[in-house]
Amino acid sequence: MEAISLDYKQFGNPDHETIVIVHGLFGLLDNWQTIAKALSDTHQVHILSLRNHGKSPWTESMNYDLMAEDISLHCKQHGLHDITLIGHSMGGKTAMNTARLFPELVSKLVVVDIAPKSYPPHHQHILDACKQMESLNLDSRQAAETIFKNAQIEPTVIQFMLKNLKRREDNTLGMKFNRRVLNKCMHHLMAAPESRFSSNLPTLFIRGGNSDYILSDDIEDIKYRYTKARIVTLKDTGHWLHAEKPADFIQIVKLYLTKQEQ
Repeated sequence: MEAISLDYKQFGNPDHETIVIVHGLFGLLDNWQTIAKALSDTHQVHILSLRNHGKSPWTESMNYDLMAEDISLHCKQHGLHDITLIGHSMGGKTAMNTARLFPELVSKLVVVDIAPKSYPPHHQHILDACKQMESLNLDSRQAAETIFKNAQIEPTVIQFMLKNLKRREDNTLGMKFNRRVLNKCMHHLMAAPESRFSSNLPTLFIRGGNSDYILSDDIEDIKYRYTKARIVTLKDTGHWLHAEKPADFIQIVKLYLTKQEQ
């Protein structure tokens, strides 16, 4: 399977150092537009939609090697190098794998609320609710919200999902991500990155204080894999910490980048 060209938006001065941001599962580039604009005063910022998400191409295959190749292709197409790569959740695993496979491309890494480990499947109720919504040919956001509530999806996740609704050609609602392929490839997306690697790449891990994605037990393994890792906890936030406290998140990233550039 060949790399594909990804949908993207660009902010800031192209002469500045470059930040590339990739979203998490079920997301798209627009989720990071506020952060990108805030960082664009000192950097050129590219936000991407990964394959099978947003307006990027939908494909039958999806794994971390393919997504890393997509990011590498994007950088080649736009002449990007020595980038700071920021990734949230699934995007964080993608960022880690991109830095591993293309070390000449990435100069700094920021991983948001994900550890380099495997996770048990925990999204099936979301995918099932999306399938039900699409099969019923709903045309009302309120009706879609009811489906999500009945599936006992958390309120913050429901709001996230509602932002990812789109109108299909027949005016019914669908999702902006490829639900069928994500369901098929979920075992790849929950898997751990390559186990036998360590890196001295400057790396920042940011975890949500109320999130269980990066546990205290994970810190030793993170520091073993990333010998220059810094780990910062953003208090009173969950998995979507960048959306819950964007100003604090931006401050953490800017401070880290400033220190790295000194």
